[in-house]
Amino acid sequence: MCNYLMRAIIISGTFILSIFISSLAIRYGLPLISDSHREQKPDAHLKKANKQLWISETGFWIGFFETLIIFVFVINKEFAGLALIFGAKEFVRRDKIITDPTYYLLGTVMNFGISLLIIQITLDLLSIYNL
Repeated sequence: MCNYLMRAIIISGTFILSIFISSLAIRYGLPLISDSHREQKPDAHLKKANKQLWISETGFWIGFFETLIIFVFVINKEFAGLALIFGAKEFVRRDKIITDPTYYLLGTVMNFGISLLIIQITLDLLSIYNL
């Protein structure tokens, strides 16, 4: 029973860490490196970021569930299912990807990279503690 609880705590904690790091990277870092957002005033993205709560935005929830699906697929070793995320993202955000492909595709790749890095740390922790 204790092993299942420890496993749940490690997975939940690293999932929350992944959401937090991805949100910060996409919210503050992506506008700085995206070509289409460089034409704006230097601090325009910070003013926009501070205006609204992250939780009230659709992009936050898309990223949240994207990360959740990544975690579920990788922990269950269903790597082929990761293609579903790219397909669904392209379908849902088609009009925005056409107008600003760098911003949206780079955001997805950033979220994937951060999530996969955190999942690897999670799997390492689980194997260290034999969970």
